[in-house]
Amino acid sequence: MNSKIHYIFFIILFLIIIFILINIIRDKNQKELFTNNNCSNEFLTNSFCQYNQNDEKCECIYQKDDIKMGFFSSPGCCDRVCSKLSKEDCLKQTKKDEIPYYCNIGGKCIKSTGTVLSRYISANNCGTDILNNQILLPYASLEECNKSMDICEKYNDPDKGRLENKENCLKDVNCGYCTNSEGLGKCISGNATTPSDLNKYYYCDANKKSGKNLYEYGNHVAYLLQPAPNIPQYNFS
Repeated sequence: MNSKIHYIFFIILFLIIIFILINIIRDKNQKELFTNNNCSNEFLTNSFCQYNQNDEKCECIYQKDDIKMGFFSSPGCCDRVCSKLSKEDCLKQTKKDEIPYYCNIGGKCIKSTGTVLSRYISANNCGTDILNNQILLPYASLEECNKSMDICEKYNDPDKGRLENKENCLKDVNCGYCTNSEGLGKCISGNATTPSDLNKYYYCDANKKSGKNLYEYGNHVAYLLQPAPNIPQYNFS
């Protein structure tokens, strides 16, 4: 009887040891996903998963000194973990002490949630400008977002193809289409010769016949040459 009890005790002890070893190995593998020999403690402390609004994927980001800009983290810190996360799980990484904000996406003010925690503050953004790669900061309220709305932004609809957006853009007399040095294009406000915002899009050149940094404007000759509306003339003499 005692031998049988000893046998059962041995089996239970063996299973407990196996369970502990499995958890140790799992924890070790999990830690290795976030670090390697090339990843410093500073990167480990300040790296987190952030959802890329433009590319619609989860990325490993490094934030330094509580600024609003995030940088790609050192390879191995968390890139393998982040790349496996869904959009919802990725957003959960930085949605702590939540606050609402709004992004102008395709001419619509889309509500999102951000964080007030400084270590994740760079996650509060609306992606980057496809032409100049500048961070698009969010708006604190729907009213602010609507006031800032560019009439041509509706032709940058992410749900439509590039050619369709460009075609619709060039039909609007208030808009032009700029293609940057990387061949990426966007509809922006402008006239027949230049963009409206030359500070941001100074490189958009209407004099180029083709290629990169090209500014295109639609054929609106019929519209531009139409006579001014008749204004009643009054004789006050």
